Amino acid sequence: MSRLLRAAMLPPPAPAPATTFPNAGNTGANLAGFNLVSVPSQATSGPGWSWNSGSNYVYISGTSCTFSGYTIPTGGIYVHGANSLIENCYVGGSFGIYGSTPANYTTVNNCQLVIPGGGTGCVLFEAGPSYNTVSNCTLSGTNQGAGRMSSGIVCNNADPLFTMFGNNIFWVKNAFENAQAPTGVCTVDMYGNYVHDLGFVALDHTDCIYMSYGLGGNIYGNTLFNQLAESDIVDPTAMNPTPLAITGNLMGGAGYVVYGGTPTDHVSYSGPAQFFTFTGNYFTTQFFPNGGYYGPIGNWGVGQNGGTNVWADNYWYDGPLAGQLVPSVEAFTYHTPPAVPASGTPLANPFGVPCTVVVTAPAGCTLTGVSSTPQTVLIPPAGATSQIMIPGATMTAAASVTLTYTGTAPTWTWTA
Repeated sequence: MSRLLRAAMLPPPAPAPATTFPNAGNTGANLAGFNLVSVPSQATSGPGWSWNSGSNYVYISGTSCTFSGYTIPTGGIYVHGANSLIENCYVGGSFGIYGSTPANYTTVNNCQLVIPGGGTGCVLFEAGPSYNTVSNCTLSGTNQGAGRMSSGIVCNNADPLFTMFGNNIFWVKNAFENAQAPTGVCTVDMYGNYVHDLGFVALDHTDCIYMSYGLGGNIYGNTLFNQLAESDIVDPTAMNPTPLAITGNLMGGAGYVVYGGTPTDHVSYSGPAQFFTFTGNYFTTQFFPNGGYYGPIGNWGVGQNGGTNVWADNYWYDGPLAGQLVPSVEAFTYHTPPAVPASGTPLANPFGVPCTVVVTAPAGCTLTGVSSTPQTVLIPPAGATSQIMIPGATMTAAASVTLTYTGTAPTWTWTA
């Protein structure tokens, strides 16, 4: 075969990713150089705001109030007035920032919020406020465990446009959560944020972007990391009622990076995911060889709703397949080899494409050893489920796996 012909058969190269994705050095608040005034020890009121000692928060009641250059070691900020600007502040109490009607056009900029675990959100907009912005802020709990905050930002409303950019968010269960009533839709413009080092306590459902109900708009140019082997980076809500485009992000970690849901995952919008566009994203293997612990995508292909979902031009950012396309779930095919090899006999990947292999030890089977060529096999710890996953991103056509076992033969499932 000629070199030219072989080149013509190769997939097109991945476009160059962003030179620098959002990280700790180019996101978050910078309060250096500000001589912050402490509330309530040094100030208890100003134009449009006052300290409510009984409830332990700053109350912003005036329209077009600017609250700038303060530190609130305990308590938080309650925003009631419209067109409020909260900037260059530190909030270290249990309250965070809470916006309620008619707090439309609230902007929170260059603020650091360190909120103890147990609360709903570092920044929470309740039902009603619209057209709000959170930018260049550092939002976190106090640690990754019991001190983790439930969410960095919560939009509990049907906001026609919520904007967030340049934020550094960590030690939270969810970086962003939309939790408005089932009939509402929050439309977002979300870009340039760095989400990482999520928090976790028992029974958490941990996500970078958690979609309780409808979410529309654009999510682009973010770094979205979930170092935990559970939940997802983003979980498109089943039957999402409005288009949402997720483009140009660097994503990795979680159980699945993208979890498309099933027809019964979401009660209020029962049915398969729809109206989602995933294009031009990069999937990293820095947390798990498969992007996510189980893989890059789960249930994306459940009922395509007449083709309203789009998956195109998403690439591996690093790892053995760097620059190659990440296929959608629709491209995955499940295979079971006709026979399991005898103990100690190598079995090569027979399908000619990268595969995920899950080996299950049924009753009467004891797995005593496992090895693979050329890649590493993930083995669960003692007492864990009796499954072994060979990373699909690295189990190439040339690779082989060898099991040693006693008793009943294990079973194999291949995903190509």
